[in-house]
Amino acid sequence: MATNPSNQKRIFIWHTQRSLSTVFTRSLSQIPDSCAIFAHFCSAAKFGPERKYLQDYEYEYAGTDTYESMKAIYEQPRPGKSVVIGKDCSHYLAEKYDFIPKGYQHVFLIRHPLKSTSSIAARIKTLPKEQVWQFKVNQYKYLHNLHQYLKTTHGINAPVLDADDLIAQPKEMLQKVCKILGLPFSDKLLTWDWTDEKPDNWMVRNSLWEDHKIHGWYDNCLHSTGFRKPTEAAKTDKKALEPEFVKMVEEALPYYEELRKLRIKPGF
Repeated sequence: MATNPSNQKRIFIWHTQRSLSTVFTRSLSQIPDSCAIFAHFCSAAKFGPERKYLQDYEYEYAGTDTYESMKAIYEQPRPGKSVVIGKDCSHYLAEKYDFIPKGYQHVFLIRHPLKSTSSIAARIKTLPKEQVWQFKVNQYKYLHNLHQYLKTTHGINAPVLDADDLIAQPKEMLQKVCKILGLPFSDKLLTWDWTDEKPDNWMVRNSLWEDHKIHGWYDNCLHSTGFRKPTEAAKTDKKALEPEFVKMVEEALPYYEELRKLRIKPGF
C-alpha cells in the first residue's frame, strides 16, 4: 500500500456551520500539492444509512456513506500531497469520538454565534423540513466538547481561530496559523480564482455537491477572489431575529466564549 511522505502535513478543521470554514479551507488549499476533504461526516449524517430521520428523510441523492467509511477516506494515504486538509462540523460527529480520523493536527474555527445564527436563520427558510434539525442543535456545545475531549483524553491542546480575526487581518492570522501548524505561508493563500465549479483539489461527496447546487452552500466562497471584510450591511442585530434563534444564540454563547479564551490573538 502506498504511504504518505514523512514531511506531509495533515490538518483537520473543526467548526460550526456558517463560520467561514469554506473560506478558510479555500485559503489553505492554495498551498501547492494540497488537497481538501470536505465534510464527509456531514454526508454520513445527512444522507447515509445512519442519517437522522432515516424513515422519513428519503432524499433523492441519499447514499451509502457511513461514519466508518468516511473515516477511512479521511485516513487514506495521499502520496504526492504536501498537505491534506480535512474539515467537518463537530455536531455531525455527535460525540462519536471513535471516528475521529487519525494522523491529523486539529484546529478549531469559531465565529460569534450571533453572526453564524443570523446566517442560519436566513438559510432555514430555503430548506426542506427534514434538513432543519442540523441547524437547531447547539453546535457550539459539540465543538467545545470535542476540544475538551482532545485535551483531556489525548493531551491535544488544539489551536482556536476566530473567524472575525481572520477576516479582519487575514495575512497576519494566516501567518500565525501556518506557523503553529507547520504549514508554508505565502501571499498565494490570500487570493484565489472565482469559480462556479468544484476546485480540482477539493474532495466533496456527490450528495453534498448536489445539495450545494440546490442551496448554494459554498457560493459565497467560490464566487469570491479573496477575503472579504464585513460591510455595514452585513452587521447583525439580535433584535431582528425570531425568538427561537435568539435562544440559539444565548445557548451557544457560553461555549463560544470558553473557546474564544483560547483563540490565537492578533498581534506579533
